[in-house]
Amino acid sequence: MTLWSPDTCDCRIEFSDDGNLTYIATHNACAKHVQVANTAQHFTDVLAHNRKKNSIVSWLLNNVPSLTRTQLDGTKVVTVSVGYDPAAPVQNDPVLVKATDVGVPTLQNTATQTALDAAFGTGGVKVI
Repeated sequence: MTLWSPDTCDCRIEFSDDGNLTYIATHNACAKHVQVANTAQHFTDVLAHNRKKNSIVSWLLNNVPSLTRTQLDGTKVVTVSVGYDPAAPVQNDPVLVKATDVGVPTLQNTATQTALDAAFGTGGVKVI
């Protein structure tokens, strides 16, 4: 059994995965996902949110070197916050890239937004 607490919300989900999900239980549903009554759908929704965020982090690491740094062990990490607005409704919930937190110039934010729109679709990611 795995107890998973994604970094995209406050949900906590327990599951067993032997190639097929054989058991899923919700221990805690965050405010964004509490309305999803079906446990399997809840897991699918949270997993999709997490994968989308991870895809954007990966894209930033590979395409915007000015928003990354290399740690002493050689691991490359993003220097901006990437996640969701916990108050946003599920239907309108872009991934937020908080570049202003690290003082990124507006012109670079605009270029990054344009490139993210091309990669993930307009409205799927919002650079703030």
